[in-house]
Amino acid sequence: MTLALNISPQISLDELRLIVRLGLLPKPAGVRYDYYYLVTPGQTFGFSKKPSVRGFASKFNAACQGCFFEENSYLRLHDIQETCALSAQMLRVGSERFFGGTSQADDLTSQVTDAFLRGWGIVGPSENPSMEDFNAAMYILSQFIAYQHQMGVPEWDSAQEYYVGSLYVRNGDAYSSIASNNINSPPPSSKWAKVINDKNGLLSLGLSDANGFVGRLINIQIFTASGVYTPTAGAKKCIIEAVSGGGGGGSVINISSGQTAVGNGGVSGEYVKAPLLTAQAKNMIIGSPGAGGTSGNPGGAGGVTSVGNLISLRGGSGGGAGAASTTNTIGTTSGSPTGTFAYPIDSVYQGNSLGPRGVIVNPRVSGGALAGTGGSSPFGKGGDGTNVSSSGNDASGNGAGGAGAINIGASATRTGGAGTGGLVIIWEYV
Repeated sequence: MTLALNISPQISLDELRLIVRLGLLPKPAGVRYDYYYLVTPGQTFGFSKKPSVRGFASKFNAACQGCFFEENSYLRLHDIQETCALSAQMLRVGSERFFGGTSQADDLTSQVTDAFLRGWGIVGPSENPSMEDFNAAMYILSQFIAYQHQMGVPEWDSAQEYYVGSLYVRNGDAYSSIASNNINSPPPSSKWAKVINDKNGLLSLGLSDANGFVGRLINIQIFTASGVYTPTAGAKKCIIEAVSGGGGGGSVINISSGQTAVGNGGVSGEYVKAPLLTAQAKNMIIGSPGAGGTSGNPGGAGGVTSVGNLISLRGGSGGGAGAASTTNTIGTTSGSPTGTFAYPIDSVYQGNSLGPRGVIVNPRVSGGALAGTGGSSPFGKGGDGTNVSSSGNDASGNGAGGAGAINIGASATRTGGAGTGGLVIIWEYV
């Protein structure tokens, strides 16, 4: 058995002669080298898009010297047409015909002829296969093998016939045929079932949208002080709940015997629950609590809560102050909330809430009056009004109003209860 050896021209002829003479070239037992070719490194075998590559060596044509195999010759199916279009440049002149013929073509389909399907039956009993036929056959087969190794699962093709259980890929998703004689029916269709994987599993089950959102809660961020909201890593959507600051309760002045004074409770802050939104960083302002009124003055208003330019909620008004009275009286607030409010469409909104007003029903009898109760919010309880002389009770939680103060009979001035500050809660989902 004889072999031909390709050697880099970096080895001089003298060096080559010495190596051959000393028998330093490795080879199997019983094999000798018949031809030695000096080949420039980089001129690869013929499985590359490089126009300078060569085909197999020919024993009978010195122009067909052959060359080295190239690494990483894998091709995607849609690249094969382009590769075959270059096949005439890849092979030496006279060796570019396709299997069993003398004509040429630029597409791989044309290469798969009846002669190719018949195989070496085209060679007569006393004939030898031509170098060109070997070139054509091995080129076609090697490309399909390399493609199969690269893809693992082939890509769908309109001309291919599929059977039950055939696996193919289209647009990045894998499908299994559920019908035989399945031709030119591009998946997804009634003839294909999508193969569930990490990429599309939840979407295929109806548990996510096309962007991969599955609606799983991953974190809750709660803000009671102004700052910046930074989404948790991986968060795609969020639901925002917010409430502004609650107002303080009204104070009462000092009064004489036979008189009664009741302050009114502070109003709660506004509340909103925004629908599912894209999780994005936002500046936030948390509304301050309204202070309880002093020295016969109304309570202070709660502060505005805002989240970027999406949400703006007005703080609750303070409760009205209580003046000395000897007649039946109903307490008042210190005014309506001011400023603008905004929230996304489809949000759940609750306006400022006023608790039971302060009332005097019998100014000359102990227990004949009741201080105003602060308004409650979804996150806080308003301060309770009392029917004995006392300062107003503070609110609890967030966004609630303080209670008004009360004096029955000769008493010094008393302060209203404090409201509570705003709050933002952000529920994050993937």
